[in-house]
Amino acid sequence: MKLKRLDRCNRVYFDVQGNKHPREDILVQVQGKSISEGKDIVRQYQRADEYEWTDRDGNVIARSYTPAVLVIEIKPADADARRADYLRRLREAQARVASLAGQPDASPQEIAAATADAMRLMAEYEEFMSLLDD
Repeated sequence: MKLKRLDRCNRVYFDVQGNKHPREDILVQVQGKSISEGKDIVRQYQRADEYEWTDRDGNVIARSYTPAVLVIEIKPADADARRADYLRRLREAQARVASLAGQPDASPQEIAAATADAMRLMAEYEEFMSLLDD
């Protein structure tokens, strides 16, 4: 699944331990201070721009701290195994439909049920593949 980067970015500051502080917190610390005191406070932090990455539903999935990141793609760890399992199950379902269609004593209801199972599996497989190709 490819993530979409939002157009806006948030200014954040990191302290020496790597803790993230929003810009508003730093502004509160420097308010009312002289310019040199404010610079001393800000000098303790590393400034960065935070970019948020969302899935197709708009949920924030990842964050990056540089404009150099152009694409973030997340692939489930078991994607290849799940794809192979779907394909195996689809072949079995299609073989079941073909064997039922070749039997003269198979009822139309049995053939329809086997066909419906194969179509359901095909829809699940297509949904899974669209999630990967998103």
